[in-house]
Amino acid sequence: MRAGAGGPSSQPSPAPRYAGPRAHEPADRLSDRPFLVMTRQDDVARFFPEDPDALLVASVMCPYCLRRPDHVLINEGDEGADAMCACATCQLQWSVALRPDQAMRFFLAPPPNLWIQHRFSDRK
Repeated sequence: MRAGAGGPSSQPSPAPRYAGPRAHEPADRLSDRPFLVMTRQDDVARFFPEDPDALLVASVMCPYCLRRPDHVLINEGDEGADAMCACATCQLQWSVALRPDQAMRFFLAPPPNLWIQHRFSDRK
């Protein structure tokens, strides 16, 4: 059967995934590198507390590969709250600023498909 006629040879081979500081470096070789850390407050969450879970997840998605973060740590303190997120695929960490009502939504009714931890600062 000739290529392109619908047979098994017509399926293109999957392209390598490229993610990293250098565009020519495949993502598979980044596993031994430390996470790249973006600056504090890289983004602002854009959802209402009554929004569905999908919008909460979308507010903390990886800014590069648009995948769900592997870990979310919500820091709640006197100066406000932020979600520190980590993507194992891109090996990237970023921060998303949260309003008090958004942080409360993550605490009281978290999306079931996110691994979330909370850290509360000592109040004086």
